[in-house]
Formats: sequence, C-alpha cells, structure tokens
Amino acid sequence: MRLFTAAHLSDRATRLAFRATVNPPVVRAAVLAGFERLAADLQLDALALVRRVGLAPRCLRSPDMVIPAVKAYRLLELAAAISGTPDLGLRLSQRGSQLSSLGALGALIRDEPNVRSALQRLAGNLSMHSTCIELNLHESPGLAVVRIDVHSGGELLVRQATESALGGLVHLLRGFMGTAWRPTRVMFIHRCAATDRPHRRLFGCPVHFEMDSNAVVLPSSALDQPVPLADSRLRRYANMPALRDAGVGKTDAHRVRSAINRLLPAGSCTSSAVAAELGVSRRTLTRQLAAGGERYGELLAQARLELARQYLAGGALSMTQIAGLLGFATLSSFSRWFVRHMRAAPSRWRG
Repeated sequence: MRLFTAAHLSDRATRLAFRATVNPPVVRAAVLAGFERLAADLQLDALALVRRVGLAPRCLRSPDMVIPAVKAYRLLELAAAISGTPDLGLRLSQRGSQLSSLGALGALIRDEPNVRSALQRLAGNLSMHSTCIELNLHESPGLAVVRIDVHSGGELLVRQATESALGGLVHLLRGFMGTAWRPTRVMFIHRCAATDRPHRRLFGCPVHFEMDSNAVVLPSSALDQPVPLADSRLRRYANMPALRDAGVGKTDAHRVRSAINRLLPAGSCTSSAVAAELGVSRRTLTRQLAAGGERYGELLAQARLELARQYLAGGALSMTQIAGLLGFATLSSFSRWFVRHMRAAPSRWRG
C-alpha cells in the first residue's frame, strides 16, 4: 500500500483526516498498564520510547492521566516495529487489562446485573475512559456481535491499539464468564501479520482478518450470565452527575460520531437520522455542534475517511462493498467523493 502523508492530500482532506486541534481523541494512560514490563521483556527502553513519541514518562505510572490517543498509537507501533513483535498489542492486553484499569467506569460495569447490561453500560459510558474507541453491541437470534471502532486521529497505523482493545475486551468478558470462556470468533479489518498463531492462542477461537469490522462474536445466551460480585445496591449511583459527567473528553461531537458509526452501514446516516438516534431535533443537533465549532458534514466525512482507509488497506472487500459500508448508494458516488476529498482514486490506497 502506498503511504500517503498530508502533503499528498488536498487542503480539505488534510483538515478532515488529520485534524488534531479540535477535540482530538484522548485516553486514560491506564491503556499503557503493563507496557513498561512488556518493553523490558522485549529488551526495549520504555522511558526512551515514551519520550520519543512526546509523552511524559509519568504516564506509565499515572493511570488516570489523560493522554492524546495518537501518541499512544505511535508508542505501540514504534515498540512493535523496533522489537519485531507484530503481536505487541495482544501481549499488552494480557498484562494490563483488568476491570480496575477502567477506573470509575469499571466500578459501574461491575455492579450491572448481567453481561449484557455491563456491555451496554460500557458502550454508553466509554468516554469516561477514552474518546478514541467506540463500542457497539448488536444482537440477532442466537448471536451477539461486539464491534469496536478505533478513531485514528489521522494516524495510518492503529493495528496494535486495535488488537490491544479487542484483547482487552475478551479479557474483560472472561472476568465475567470464567477464564475458560472463548468467543465464537474474532474479526479484524486489517490484514494478518506474519502468523495468526498468537491471536488463536489468546482468543481460543477462529480469528478472521480483512473483514468489514473489528469485532468479537459470541452466543447471545452468554449475555444473560450474571456478573460476579455485582452489588445491586450500588447501581443507583450509576447515574449520579459526578459519575455521569466524569468523561475524559465527551462532547456533542463525540456522541454524534458514535451515532454515525452505528448508522453508516445501514446507509441511513443523514443528519436527521443521527438527530433522531440521539433523541434531538436536527436543528438542535446543528446548534449543539456549532457551539463546539463543529459541523455535521465534517464529522461524517472524518468517519468515512477513517473507515475507507482501513477497508482499502485490508484489501479483501470489493469497492462496491466498501461503498455500501460507508453509506453510499453506488460505487460511482463513493469514488467521486473519495477523489474529491483525497485527490486520488480509491484504488491507489488498496493494500
């Protein structure tokens, strides 16, 4: 795949795809729990790497510190490249993924009555931990799909962060359902590295790459399982303002972006549809975004560009399939839109 930089893009594409000054994605430094020990095992200098990507060394010891997500992405990709460890993100997920690493959100999840409710709570309040990841739960007869969308913030490489996120999700589910629990299958948008053995060993199920989403698939019956140690007496605190507003960067734009990710594959991602999804009028949606210096059209374009790059880099989906997943009625309309924003045909981004 040809790696494009901002210099290859139109001014408009640069603003959309690489915008870093308005509501950049952020995350609690808890996502780096275990990184220092992992780096030592791989003969890496963790502090030197952290400084190299522009992070303060204290982020390795201060889980509640809020850091730019793009710097966390770069740290993981850099460590993986230097050490020659393509499964670094998976390894990190095994070392640092504990319910406590989610902070206050972990406490809320723990006291939900069952796994379904815990995942719904996680999806609805994930901004208490991160604004760089969206989680959505979809159920069909007998099957549940937990989809994770990683907001790249303009970064071209987010493989390690994506694999760490899905590894962490499975670790969380095993905390609810027992260490022997296994998903039905796991899916990634990106291509497989040298081998999928680390993935099959960690997840204990078939792992598919070059798919249309990053997701964990499990039987819907598993969602009915009670959460161990849940205390129903604490659930009344879940909607207290102090907890509800404890996000690390939740904004109206963030909520709109979440709705866009949910609605895009259905091809119904107009501003009116998103407003209805959020329970407000279209005019209110426009006003709320404008108050934060945002516009719906730009948020939609950002989401589409991020997903388009991932799908194209994956290489498995046809152009027609990609167009449909991004909410375009025809391949030609997708191609024209892509060329207008990126000044290049989609085929030039093919993996």
